Amino acid sequence: MQINNREPQAQWMNGASCQKRIALATGGTDGIGKAIAHELAGQGMRVVIVGSNAVKGAAAASELREASGNDHIEFLRADLSAIRNAVGEPRVQPA
Repeated sequence: MQINNREPQAQWMNGASCQKRIALATGGTDGIGKAIAHELAGQGMRVVIVGSNAVKGAAAASELREASGNDHIEFLRADLSAIRNAVGEPRVQPA
C-alpha cells in the first residue's frame, strides 16, 4: 500500500534495530501470517512462527529461512484458538 507516493515503513523497521527484535507471528504457517513473517524475517528480525500444525510449522520455518536468508526463524506449536491455551484456566475473582 502506498500513501503519498511513499512506501509506508514503521520507524522501528530500520536495519540494525530490527536485528535486536523478536517477532511472534501467529498463524505464520500460511496466508497473511506467513507473508508478515517473511517480511519481518527479511528485515533481519528473529521470528517465532506460532501455529497448531507441527508439520506445516516446520515446513514454513524452513521455507522462510531459505527465502529470507535469515537463520533466526523458529516454530512454536500452540493452538491459540482456545483462550485456555493462551492464558491458562479462567479464574473468577471474588467480588
